[in-house]
Amino acid sequence: MPVPADAPAPATRGCIADPLEHAVQQLRADLQREGRGEDTTDPSRFSREGLADVDGDGTPEHLLVEGFLGTASNPHLLYLSNRGCVRYGGMVWAEAESLQVLPESKEGLHLLKAWGKNGCAGLAGTVMYLAWNGERYVTSREVHCGCPDETPGVPRDPECP
Repeated sequence: MPVPADAPAPATRGCIADPLEHAVQQLRADLQREGRGEDTTDPSRFSREGLADVDGDGTPEHLLVEGFLGTASNPHLLYLSNRGCVRYGGMVWAEAESLQVLPESKEGLHLLKAWGKNGCAGLAGTVMYLAWNGERYVTSREVHCGCPDETPGVPRDPECP
């Protein structure tokens, strides 16, 4: 279901002129708050990936992905096109290229789904559903997926890859 053209733009502070510089600073601040000391100040460690339009302005969004911090899941920082005024949309640790735009929306922005791997040759991890909270995307629901080898005979949740 498309987001109406008159849907409100995400209400966050001013436009971001340089998303890459913002991503470096945002990730550094988030890691410091968590007590992690990884050096994420080198912009060359980030790659840019496209994402379908989530804010209803007809322009695709983009993700800046730090490619060296995780072994299976990496930080994806979402930037919304926001009718020409780029806004930060939040961060999710996810498997590369796993972020999906869902047809449902909340507060004018589409819901997202991501896969965060956690071992077992990529079969264990968490399916994350993300929703807009008025300021950024946050996890609204999680489905934990264990290693099938650890629970033989137990049916796997159909949401797990």
